[in-house]
Amino acid sequence: MRVMPRGYSHDVRGDGTTVVKRYGGPLASRRAATERDTLLRLADSGLPVPRVLDSSPLVLITAHLPGVHGQEMIENGHAADVLRSCGETSDAFHRPWCTATTVPTTPFTTLPRTR
Repeated sequence: MRVMPRGYSHDVRGDGTTVVKRYGGPLASRRAATERDTLLRLADSGLPVPRVLDSSPLVLITAHLPGVHGQEMIENGHAADVLRSCGETSDAFHRPWCTATTVPTTPFTTLPRTR
């Protein structure tokens, strides 16, 4: 497994198939549980989220989700596209009628690739 860029406050490693995220610091187990629970809830939403394979209080193991990190896309001149998609997705989540069928019609997967 290689270290993945942009792990921020976690140790994140992947092999192209699996991602292992180890949490550290204050409230690590709470942050790990929050991310795990959120991914499990979103699994059937139609959003491109990684499948949870396993977890423990400080480790989350997911399937690798191919694509380009949003921060990388912003740095490569696609800020408007990334932020528009983030806003559309956030808007959909905050509407009371939001279901898997009301996910924005321009999901992250349609953004231009930078590689």
